[in-house]
Amino acid sequence: MLFLYGENDPWSAGPFEVRERNDSFRFYVPDSNHINASITRLPEAERTLALSRLSTWMGVTPPAVGAQGLAVESPADVAPLVEARSRL
Repeated sequence: MLFLYGENDPWSAGPFEVRERNDSFRFYVPDSNHINASITRLPEAERTLALSRLSTWMGVTPPAVGAQGLAVESPADVAPLVEARSRL
């Protein structure tokens, strides 16, 4: 299992416990919360580890992508969680 929490995420107060023997990982995305935390926003070393483990679990070879291919998204690139809707 791969758990991804935002540094400012309320769920990070009680995160799942992970152990290396279970091949589980927990990452905290800096300056993020549960809305905008993503693998692309992890620091490079942690992003590389997360993508490597996902590729291994899926049985695929990781793509040869440079750092710019996995660049941090700008806030404008992140879709809103809830659309603005009028309430009756």
